[in-house]
Amino acid sequence: MNLPHPAPVPRRRRRRRRRRVLATALLGLLASVATLGGGGAHASGGSLPAARHVWLIDLENKGYDETFGGATNPYLASVLPGQGALLRQYYGIGHVSLDNYIAQLSGQAPNADTQSDCQNYQDVAPGTPTSGGQVVGQGCVYPTSVQTLPNQLTAAGLTYKGYMEDMGNDAGREPSTCGNPGPAGPTPVRDPTQTSTATDQYAARHNPFVYFHSLLDDGQCAARVHRLDELPSDLGSAATTPNFSFITPNLCNDGHDDPCTGVNTDGTHAGGLVGSDAFLRHWVPLITGSPAFRDGGVLVVTFDESDGNGGTSALACCGEPTGPNTTMPGTTGPGGGRVGAVVLSPFVRPGTVSDVPYNHYSLLRSLEDLLGISTGGADGKGHLGYAGQDGLVPFGADVFTQPAAAGASPAPTAAAAAAAAGPASLSMRLSRATAVFHDPLRATGGLLDSRGAPVANAQVLLSCAGSRGSGSTDAAGRFTIDTRAAASGACVATAAGLRSTDARLDVAWLSTVTGSARSLLTGSVAPAHAGVTVIVRDGARKVGSARTVASGRWHLRLPTLRTGPHRLAVTVVPSRSLRARTTVRSVRVVHAA
Repeated sequence: MNLPHPAPVPRRRRRRRRRRVLATALLGLLASVATLGGGGAHASGGSLPAARHVWLIDLENKGYDETFGGATNPYLASVLPGQGALLRQYYGIGHVSLDNYIAQLSGQAPNADTQSDCQNYQDVAPGTPTSGGQVVGQGCVYPTSVQTLPNQLTAAGLTYKGYMEDMGNDAGREPSTCGNPGPAGPTPVRDPTQTSTATDQYAARHNPFVYFHSLLDDGQCAARVHRLDELPSDLGSAATTPNFSFITPNLCNDGHDDPCTGVNTDGTHAGGLVGSDAFLRHWVPLITGSPAFRDGGVLVVTFDESDGNGGTSALACCGEPTGPNTTMPGTTGPGGGRVGAVVLSPFVRPGTVSDVPYNHYSLLRSLEDLLGISTGGADGKGHLGYAGQDGLVPFGADVFTQPAAAGASPAPTAAAAAAAAGPASLSMRLSRATAVFHDPLRATGGLLDSRGAPVANAQVLLSCAGSRGSGSTDAAGRFTIDTRAAASGACVATAAGLRSTDARLDVAWLSTVTGSARSLLTGSVAPAHAGVTVIVRDGARKVGSARTVASGRWHLRLPTLRTGPHRLAVTVVPSRSLRARTTVRSVRVVHAA
């Protein structure tokens, strides 16, 4: 077909048209680069949503093909990707474990000691600053000059907390707060948590908070890094939920050990992907059913490194630098291998798939951007260490595929959260002398909304020092759950997935006592209120009452508990300063030998 010749175009217009053509071609080339790998959503970059609360769960030592292609962990491999976004090209940054955790919190690259999981706990020396926000030296505990995401959040008036499973189970190995394996200093201290025991499967090398003097020296670590069993109570309201939560399962539930010396979430010794799937099935619904998650929350689940340290398990992405202290972050290769990640959020369309490459430095950059950190860091824009490297992109429109709700506001500061907090939890501590509680321990109770109407078909979870059970409320809002009685530790009952944040959970504990003991019950109403009446009943019989003081604390000396069944229940009678129905999120019972 012969087409007529176009009319001549003036030279200036031809130049403008060539520029437009070149610009269009360049955009097309960039789009092609972004979509390498095929499938799913691919465009990264752009503005991130204003997240108010972010949770990170780290699992252990599995490559992408095994994790998301196997049949032993259907909850992580199939259910969670169907609820959020699957990041198929997410990579660890090194081998073995600790260097990956360090990178997630600070952007520091591996050195020989973090690559070997810090067998001897000691300072990084000489700790000399160098380019890229890095420090030169060997050792594990970084100098005060090395800042972390928690430091950034504190400076911005936001809150954070680390939740470590099993930490402090054995006080001879590690304390129940912070969890540092010894004093941090120039003298090496052998880390006793490198192996698990039947009763304590905590590992310090999976708790990055203990490796920074900027968190240790001023007491932040002890104040903000606590046991995992505090999480259900903290999730009771958005006001009591930290802006950033770092969650570390024990060595059985993170998939590291298999079989396990202790038990997993389901009470068996199965570890690996079976153990980690059981952990996620228990804890993820608690998070995604919380008020904080529904109000601008983001949950990230990923692995520290791929299994092994050779071949494809030591691959890297994203132009990862080697760092000043090692030429091979992956020991035998440039990185920690492809591990994958899942992101759940109201900002994510269920079933999203992304093939944009990311790694732990990208994750840190994303966390900083999501929580509004925009100043300081290695690049002057709020990104620490190698999270500030040129060309590194945070999670973008390929991940956050659901438009934010209109009127979403940024994360509240700690002061604002404290001011907005209402009476959200009630705790009860039972100290006993010679009384012995026997299996089964039964929790019975009810769930009511703010009008006093029963809440049906709600999930109630019961956790007792490693033993867990669950049940659903009936049409009358009642439930009964049996689990093993704990010789020590806490039993916590939590209602999950409530539509209303103003619901009341009443729990009574039924067990058999052998011997006799005169027990002291202590507890608190949070936040603190004076003049709140607390009534304690054993079955139908009232055994005493107490009133809270200004700190919210109360205590009550009970009559002697003798051999036989006992049903201890706590009721809160609000004072004039509280609303008519005090919200009770959880009841904690601790009975120490």
